[in-house]
Amino acid sequence: MKLSKVMLNRMITKILSQLSIITLLIGSAFAEVGSRAPSQSAPAAQASAANSQSAPAATEANKTLDQKDMDVIIYSSKNCYYCTSVKDLFKDKKIPYTEINVDNNPAKLKELEQKTGKKTVPQVIINGKHVGSYLDIVWGDVDALLKNPPSASNK
Repeated sequence: MKLSKVMLNRMITKILSQLSIITLLIGSAFAEVGSRAPSQSAPAAQASAANSQSAPAATEANKTLDQKDMDVIIYSSKNCYYCTSVKDLFKDKKIPYTEINVDNNPAKLKELEQKTGKKTVPQVIINGKHVGSYLDIVWGDVDALLKNPPSASNK
């Protein structure tokens, strides 16, 4: 059976897409395992962390992850797996965002490129500062980014 270049490119693209999903899952698993204290089991570490937090600290953590004044813009496309994933991430964290769909919209695509220097989606902007794509966010420290978002003055 002889494969055309188009068929071969489609197969390679599909394989690379599946590999990136697998890599993402493996990276998340390693991040979860690496965040546990080596001398404690997971339940003991969670109990210890819960006991060490004072009420004001817990309230502050909830406040920062539930900020309504954080200005989040997500440039996305309709049939994009990573776009859906980054939007789900912000929904799960209860952080409102504005979605700008670039499908069939050259003006919005040009705006995306001007603001981020990128032509790919998703791209996330928090308080006017480009923080990256879905992978940049999940491979970084998401909670730290959301607790201490870029200030509007650091555009």
